[in-house]
Amino acid sequence: VLMLPGNPVIGGFHAELPLPLAVDESLCSQGFPVVRFDWNGVGMNAGSQRPTEDERVTYKDSCRMFEMAKALGDRVCICSWNYSGTQAAGMCIPQHPYFLPETCALMSLSFGYKQWEFVKRFVNEDAGKQLKDAFECHSLVDVPTLYVFGSKDVHTPKADVEKIINAR
Repeated sequence: VLMLPGNPVIGGFHAELPLPLAVDESLCSQGFPVVRFDWNGVGMNAGSQRPTEDERVTYKDSCRMFEMAKALGDRVCICSWNYSGTQAAGMCIPQHPYFLPETCALMSLSFGYKQWEFVKRFVNEDAGKQLKDAFECHSLVDVPTLYVFGSKDVHTPKADVEKIINAR
């Protein structure tokens, strides 16, 4: 299992937070090896480098970690949460430039679909639309996928996730 990190800039998400630690512990207890990492400038990789949301940078980091996870088994399940959900979807879509054919499944924690509305309001309309479109790429995911979110997750309304899934 390759566990992609959350948002490197907003929210201070890092791999030592309770959610990734609990998922890592649970998967490992069932015999699944887990590669968990932080983006540059965050958590375990904090330092002089500033964190970025630029996927041209973070995707390269994800690919390096994907190769490490692949060395632990024949196939890799990608686990994403929050920010990394859009990148993870691309890794599971054959026609996407981020596609990684060894990906056998996707687990999405706190999908965060409604974040596009925040981006639209506080960045600009085009950025919000781009993020919305990126989240809706989940309708093209071509591997078994598990969506995990809580009943109080305001960024992941069940009806929106069902709409995207049912578009497959």
